[in-house]
Amino acid sequence: MFDPDDSHLELLFEYGLGTGDGGPWKARIAELDTPATMLRTQLRWAVEHHQPDRVRLLVAHGVDFHSPFEGDRPTWSPGDGRTPVELALLNGDTAIADHLVAHGAAAPAPDPARDLIAAAFRADRSTVDRIRAGHPTAVAEARRARPGLIVWAATQATAETVTLLAELGFDVNAYGRGDAPVEEPWETALHQSAVNGKVGLTRRLLELGADPDLRDRRFDGTPLDWARHFHQPQTAALLEPLTAPPATGR
Repeated sequence: MFDPDDSHLELLFEYGLGTGDGGPWKARIAELDTPATMLRTQLRWAVEHHQPDRVRLLVAHGVDFHSPFEGDRPTWSPGDGRTPVELALLNGDTAIADHLVAHGAAAPAPDPARDLIAAAFRADRSTVDRIRAGHPTAVAEARRARPGLIVWAATQATAETVTLLAELGFDVNAYGRGDAPVEEPWETALHQSAVNGKVGLTRRLLELGADPDLRDRRFDGTPLDWARHFHQPQTAALLEPLTAPPATGR
């Protein structure tokens, strides 16, 4: 699911993936999701993580791409009533959104806050300016809905998007998640740029005021700790002279 290779899904579809009631596994594990629900989870991940080939594969095999995601699953991205098209637009992924609409998904109604975030993820400053001019509260609504958005942007978008979000007032030191577009205070954008070896983005975040001494909320590590642990020497070298030494006893 996490990697873009779809060969496993192609093979499983040949053997009826997504059909039936779950078979013997469902009998053994009562709380197991239905095959259709599992494929919807695959679709959500693919839409949110810019995997257009997987989206096309799932759509071609009849996975529901019309209905909104509702309920409390999956845990990493709980149902919020958004459709796959809306999620694609929120990530600035017009290619996936256009593909879904071309295959019959309904185009969403305008939503200034959502549309502003989508434009920011495309680094489309002219559209951001147009939305702000027509809807003066859109920026405040977007910040209120997604206070940790800049963390997600650090993994899914460009340094230009991160810069634009900071200019719009999103906190460069906010805590969020880089693996899913949900509001949980796990780490900062600087943690994500460091762990992914993004030297340019790390430098830009520091210029924007990112604090290299902030520790993540799960492992109590600084961005430098993350860079070292995941063997990212370039971002580690950038952060080393800027990070305070650990306090005695840590």
